[in-house]
Amino acid sequence: MAKPHFIHRIVGILRTLRWRRVKRASAKWTPDTPQVRHQLFSAPVCPTGRITGQSAGVITLAGRRIQYAVDIGFETTPEGTPHHAGVRGWALDLDRFEPAGTLCLTAQSGHREHLLPDQPRGDALSAVRVPEPKRKQALLCGFSGYLSDAGEKVTLELELDGSRHKIGIGHPHPPQILKGHNGWLFLAGDSNDSPRQFTGDHSPSEGWKRSWDCYTRALERLRDSGSGGKICFVIAPSKESLFPDYYPLPRGTQTPLDSLMARHGTLPELYYPVDVLAPVRELSYDPVETHWTDFGARMVCQEIMHKMDGHNPSLPLQFRMPYVSGDLGWKSVPPLRTYRPTASWPNPSTVIFDNYVLHHGRIRIHSNPKAPRKQTYLLFGGSSAEHMERYLSAIFARVVYVYSAGSWDPAILEHERPAFTILQSSERFLTRAPEPEIDVSRIVANKLSEGRVTKNGVRQELMAEWNDSSVAFYLEMG
Repeated sequence: MAKPHFIHRIVGILRTLRWRRVKRASAKWTPDTPQVRHQLFSAPVCPTGRITGQSAGVITLAGRRIQYAVDIGFETTPEGTPHHAGVRGWALDLDRFEPAGTLCLTAQSGHREHLLPDQPRGDALSAVRVPEPKRKQALLCGFSGYLSDAGEKVTLELELDGSRHKIGIGHPHPPQILKGHNGWLFLAGDSNDSPRQFTGDHSPSEGWKRSWDCYTRALERLRDSGSGGKICFVIAPSKESLFPDYYPLPRGTQTPLDSLMARHGTLPELYYPVDVLAPVRELSYDPVETHWTDFGARMVCQEIMHKMDGHNPSLPLQFRMPYVSGDLGWKSVPPLRTYRPTASWPNPSTVIFDNYVLHHGRIRIHSNPKAPRKQTYLLFGGSSAEHMERYLSAIFARVVYVYSAGSWDPAILEHERPAFTILQSSERFLTRAPEPEIDVSRIVANKLSEGRVTKNGVRQELMAEWNDSSVAFYLEMG
């Protein structure tokens, strides 16, 4: 657990950033302690819908060539009926490189709204390849707004100089987000069915038990072999587990996490950091993102290092507060944003390798010759582990991150011989156990053959820049 002196350091940061003052009289925080008060959403939360027609394209309207793109979302009432519609889009004249037209929205009832282009859309400039001298005049080509009492369909049209082009009809779609209390968003409609996990009664099947028994036995063998150094299997909590009072649905009698803890909760390597994150939950997570923030990642890194060997190095505690969206905020139309504590300090480490593979199979290596710990740290994790990289690379001479969601590769362990290994998965993935051992080189080969990379078109040129002799093993993977 975090020590009282560390709590006081957090208090100092809160005051520095002009967040709401926290009383120093109590060193123990509870979830209802005054903390960051994120900006509440006064606008409707409109989960992404679908458009019957052509939601993006190039048309000729009033004698001018126009390129456009439009998205729509629908807010629903507690009874499940559509209410407001949110619309976001852009339109550009391809010859003059200037905003073009007005977006007309017509509700099922006949109620109509017009949206003028007045929003900056840098992505539109890139899509159209607007030349540099014209970018300033083209920037405010975006539409953004709401149509009240939209009903179950909205007609979208682009108007210009008295001419009108029908883009299509917008309809509600099964939502991928839930709006909770205090404006917080939660994941829904995902392949793991997060709402059902939280609200249901998980009854472990024999297959579920066998898969987790297999994984934990393999974890014990890995520990006993010493090939991974000291091991920690950390489960990133789902946001609803930290904010049950904000979640719009009641908690069920037993979740998959409950089942796992009942069966394997005594495993020393298993770590579920809810007790560390809960006292500072509104810093550790934010309303528009599924994963923990940099602040939350720092708290977890600090505690894991303390648990592993009692060493509790001082991790940087400087943050900036950008106003940003997240993987949940982008699923509302228009997108929703909030202030997020984001790590902001000079990191002495350098990225000496990145294979630019998309998700599973991604490998990134940090080197820090000035690190206080001259050891190697391995991270076999998912998206949440990416927030941990920055902090670990400030302390350890070499940090290797592999996107694997808690599975490990014996070949990489043998090559690196790390002092510490973190296996990271997420609470919503506990409906099945990770594969204990995987072949990352095979995953990389499959991703490359399918073109599933983050730097399409320039990856080979970027890969040629990696010339550190310690990454030759990874360059051979492709």
